[in-house]
Amino acid sequence: MVIFDVLIFSAAFIIIYLYWNTPSELPIKETSPRPKKPEGFTDSTVATTTVANISMCPGTSKSFVAKNGDNLCCEGNPAGTDCEGITICTLSSTDSNKYPSCVKYLQDYYARKGREVCPRSLPNYFEDDTGKRFCTDSRLNAYLNGPYNSSAEKCTIGSKGYMDAKSCEVRVALDRMSCPSPGCTKQPIGMANEPVILMAHFNDSTGIKHSCYDKDSILRFWEKVFGPDWKAKTSHINPDRNILFCDIAKKYYIDKTLSKNQIDI
Repeated sequence: MVIFDVLIFSAAFIIIYLYWNTPSELPIKETSPRPKKPEGFTDSTVATTTVANISMCPGTSKSFVAKNGDNLCCEGNPAGTDCEGITICTLSSTDSNKYPSCVKYLQDYYARKGREVCPRSLPNYFEDDTGKRFCTDSRLNAYLNGPYNSSAEKCTIGSKGYMDAKSCEVRVALDRMSCPSPGCTKQPIGMANEPVILMAHFNDSTGIKHSCYDKDSILRFWEKVFGPDWKAKTSHINPDRNILFCDIAKKYYIDKTLSKNQIDI
């Protein structure tokens, strides 16, 4: 049983140690949260200095011509001059009292999605013509299907998710990861065909350096490595007591709210 415990612990954490200074993934220093943006493109990187001009219905919506001749977009199935679903926008006029222009609809949708799924450093969401989803730090082009600056940095949503250290999901997780102390650095550790693990480096009040790991990323890693019975195989490592996890490390090293007999090392 002891040998089995050692093997499990090694699989989960010694691999992390081997990637301690992975050169391809640079540490990210903790910064203050980006202020919440209001609805619409108000950030300087997406200021509407480019006049948007789209001629196709957004996303999966389909076009149809209404009785008054307007070209509208239906989220559902067009049926002659009606929409069996929800009419979301118009391609014909920009001053409709009933429906927003499809440019305005898409801009508002992208602004909302950007706040929901994009990292702080790449705040602007868009979908390309194939339906793939991205975040970028550039304002968008006139067709709203890519960055205005084609060489601008971007990340992908949903392709590999937490398996890719450069995905939007991992970058958002890094933004949300709580550091034990101010000035700490965060680091994604990517391993082939395994979920990315998030690590933090920090100093305690005496200046001694420590490292810890994001709990959610470790749990994802365990689930992938050990399969359906991962909870049983890792039951001897308690995430609510072990100082390898950043929330516990903070309580012990920084807040001093946990004593030595309340933690596992």
